[in-house]
Amino acid sequence: MLTDWLIIVCSGDLDTLRLICADGLYQSHAAQIQRRIHSGGKPLVWEFIRYTGRIKVLADMAARMEIEGLGVRQCVIRVPSIQRLRERLVSEDGGAKGGEILKEMETTEYMVMQKKILNGKEGEWVLWGTTQPSNWGVRNLPGGRQAGDFK
Repeated sequence: MLTDWLIIVCSGDLDTLRLICADGLYQSHAAQIQRRIHSGGKPLVWEFIRYTGRIKVLADMAARMEIEGLGVRQCVIRVPSIQRLRERLVSEDGGAKGGEILKEMETTEYMVMQKKILNGKEGEWVLWGTTQPSNWGVRNLPGGRQAGDFK
């Protein structure tokens, strides 16, 4: 789903984006795409180069909602990869051809996937959003105590 999502965002295909994204993420991307179109931004092409490690499910949680029979399931998935973003140029015959590479980077995406559960039946997975890993650094607590002090 990572590759589908990023290709769709770059191409500006709002109808397909609606199918794979939860409401909040869809609205955020739709606004981003509209700004790019109205500001005269060039069409973009996103390219997946390769995975740089294992894809791993970091969390898999389910919760029941207050409405009878309604629940939600979410998974956080780590996806390490190398990706490239370039401008899409159009050749004289109207075909697309590669343009200038704007950015190539090694990155780790933390994708949050979600499906709704209604009366025990799970719906389709949609991309709910992305997140960053938690940083559980040591910090000072009130009174000069450190985390882990139990005095």
